[in-house]
Amino acid sequence: MTRLQKLMATCVCLTWVACGGAGSRPSAEDPPSVPVPPPSEDTPPPKPPPRRAPGELEVRLLAVNHEAYTSLSLRVRDIEVFQPDGTRVPTRRLTTAPFELTQPKQAFLVGLFQPPAGQDRLKVRVTFDGPGGYREATAAGLVESARTTLELWARPELMRERGRVVIEVDMARSLEAHGVNRVFTPTWRARY
Repeated sequence: MTRLQKLMATCVCLTWVACGGAGSRPSAEDPPSVPVPPPSEDTPPPKPPPRRAPGELEVRLLAVNHEAYTSLSLRVRDIEVFQPDGTRVPTRRLTTAPFELTQPKQAFLVGLFQPPAGQDRLKVRVTFDGPGGYREATAAGLVESARTTLELWARPELMRERGRVVIEVDMARSLEAHGVNRVFTPTWRARY
């Protein structure tokens, strides 16, 4: 037997002993085995934790008039919310991934915030990060959206009914062709 073969045999033996060997018996120190019941059909699956805290409001992004595109993706860089005096309201973003905007009737969650008491309007600023991308039946290219912003005055009392404001972007009017690429100049409206 070569030295390597002896070393391999020793490793196998040590592993076998460490794992209990072929004829291992339970000792007094081993915990008793407890059978695990199969999952019951009556037991519902565990619910994921809520994404929105009580009182938090959502800002969502919905693309409309995007039928010319088979793929259209943009990334949001930041969301900011301000009181009328310029004081910043803390916000939360749940994802930094780009949004695939050609999904029908999908309003993507951009961010959440807790509106301060007594404020009837807040400035919401959504800043995009670029480049994005697009694909049509006959062409594909980049969407220049870096530092493009949307600003709106949101009304918390209108948002509370459904818990959100949806920024509806008309993609047919918002993408300007520059050669094979597109420049994102958003045309939009807010829906509560």
